[in-house]
Amino acid sequence: MATHTTSTPPTLVIPLTTTISIKLDGSNNYLAWKMQFFNLLRGHDMTGFVDGSEACPPRNLSTGSLNPTYDVWQKKDVCLLGWILASIFERLVSTIYGLNTSKQVWTTLQNRFSSQSRSRISHLKRQLQMLTQGGKTCSAYLDSAKTLVDQLAAAGKPVDDQDLINFLLIGLHSSYTPFVTSFNFASRDTEFTFEDFQTELLGFENLLEITQSVATSDTSHFAFASRKPRLFPPQDLAAMVKNTNVKYANPVWQDSAVRCG
Repeated sequence: MATHTTSTPPTLVIPLTTTISIKLDGSNNYLAWKMQFFNLLRGHDMTGFVDGSEACPPRNLSTGSLNPTYDVWQKKDVCLLGWILASIFERLVSTIYGLNTSKQVWTTLQNRFSSQSRSRISHLKRQLQMLTQGGKTCSAYLDSAKTLVDQLAAAGKPVDDQDLINFLLIGLHSSYTPFVTSFNFASRDTEFTFEDFQTELLGFENLLEITQSVATSDTSHFAFASRKPRLFPPQDLAAMVKNTNVKYANPVWQDSAVRCG
């Protein structure tokens, strides 16, 4: 009588560092971590372990013998649980002590950080929309915006270049109104990337600084000329004329006039 053996699929063992580049540190990057981790699960057909659609099969068959699929499921779930634990910071591990399945851990992390992440995202978006240049240089202004954009991207909500450019145009100082006007006109037919916008803005800032420097130099030169002492102040000229009239009672041109007459 032939015997049949049930082959057990090998447990997935994949180096986590080659698949997950984001390590969960809380609500700041939960959505980005979740997106990357969930895509990893999709790639290995394991999303059912965390969303509950692939529940643990019964331990025993109706015949009373051990269910081979139970053992396979347990090994996969333990592997997945190890992935999750390896992708979060140590301080968060204490919050999931006592949880035995990947779904329990996944749900706990989701309940803890999902709502916080949404609130943080809303706050970051408001900050970006209300950002103004004020007295900052263009470089500092762009850096402030980039910091907010990077935080939104880390939270799983990247900002489109066109939206970012519009926010930045609105927040520019009034001295950049000519730039805003010309840029809006140019962008009607051409879509600019953030890098393009940055290049144009910094170029205009440089031109503006040169123009202001020249204007300041001209004003300073005029002020210097106004303050420059005269070679012969008015009072000295008056004294010189008086002395000349006393010394030369009959000027040469008067003598000539008499002789000619």
